[in-house]
Amino acid sequence: MKKTNEKGITLVALIVTIIVLLILASISIAMLTGENGILNQAKKAKEETNQGEEIEKIKIAVMGSSIDENGFNSVIDEEKLKKELTNQLSEEPKIISTGDGSFLVEFTKSKYYINKNKDIISEENIVKIENKEQLEEFRDDVNAGNTYNGKVVILTSDIFLDITKEWEPIGKYLNSNTSINDETNIAFEGIFDGGNHTIHGIKITSKEKGKGFFALIKNATIKNLIIGEDSEINVSTSFGSITGYANIGSNIENCVNKANIVSNSGNIGGIVGTITVDTNITNCCNIGNIKANTTVGGIAGISEANIDSCYNTGNINSDTTNVGGIVGTNQKRITNCYNMGNITGTGTNIGGIVGLGQGDTIIENTYSKGIITTGRYGGGIVGFKESGIVRNSYFLENTINGSNGIINDGESPKKEEELKNIYNLLGNNFSQDKDNINNGYPILKWQTNTSL
Repeated sequence: MKKTNEKGITLVALIVTIIVLLILASISIAMLTGENGILNQAKKAKEETNQGEEIEKIKIAVMGSSIDENGFNSVIDEEKLKKELTNQLSEEPKIISTGDGSFLVEFTKSKYYINKNKDIISEENIVKIENKEQLEEFRDDVNAGNTYNGKVVILTSDIFLDITKEWEPIGKYLNSNTSINDETNIAFEGIFDGGNHTIHGIKITSKEKGKGFFALIKNATIKNLIIGEDSEINVSTSFGSITGYANIGSNIENCVNKANIVSNSGNIGGIVGTITVDTNITNCCNIGNIKANTTVGGIAGISEANIDSCYNTGNINSDTTNVGGIVGTNQKRITNCYNMGNITGTGTNIGGIVGLGQGDTIIENTYSKGIITTGRYGGGIVGFKESGIVRNSYFLENTINGSNGIINDGESPKKEEELKNIYNLLGNNFSQDKDNINNGYPILKWQTNTSL
């Protein structure tokens, strides 16, 4: 008994001695064990080291999963990725493909987002959204000022909104009298990956400027997102189903609008309302019908962006002017795009691809088969070109008020069978419609990998 007590006293004495030494060394208990204490900092350092080692192993797995049989660096193969990750980390992960060569990879104790460029984003910068409540919580967080810069937000299921309630967009255009660069406006600045899921039942009937699923994005990427046909949209100026405004440095990829859109104003697009410089729109399509007052297009209302590999099948109708199957008023580059919808405007500048071409407009490798109805200045590709270049573009003959309308240099009319067989003239982005996806007219190669 005495011996046991001596051991207990010895242990207490040891602890007291350590504490005294720490105090003498000017190290408090809080400094040792607090949230930012030495022990916690050491723990964090160890975790960061472990995470660093794990990321290096993931990089090796990604590299191994993207080498084809000829030894060339290619896209990531999902089955190979799972096998390589299992070999590297001795655990089979759960892998969710988001539809564009990007993946969410989940292990027991960690998760990572691997985008199509093979960048690896770790768990602390990943937000998963599985239901309406989480989507609304994310929206409210952005609108409170969190830009999500450096973070990726992943939709893991279809979202069913309440069609009886007005949707408040993600981001805010607070002052309609200021520039979209004004500091009072709130923009989403991260990556939003919809995982090819659909937002159902979105209701937007506000007449305020700049509405959409997002209101304003800046230096952001929105991709793999579908807006469902079961939506109610009746809006004012600068509306797009994906975003009202796409600002400097943004990218919109693999997005689809199926909703019909009605507007009493202008700058209306199936995907984006207003697009500023250094922005890219790729592999997007509009299927819904659009009716607006002015400056309206299947992809964008007014654009300073590079738009590539997009198409429109919806009918576009305007009460006045500047109406195009892809863009209403264009000031930049449109390549590898086509229009199948009928384009109607009672005023001027009505075109199968672009209504009004201004500034540095370049339009190449495009075609349109829609019927063009216009009061004045109508063209199979461009309604009216103030400036810019048109190259290698074609339209169905006698579809502009029963004639060929304005024919700019670089565009030419084709008979129906001729237009169906121009895929070999349009460049490497187009294919022959062997499976009748597009009624026999050329399709974009990315369409062969989707059910849209």
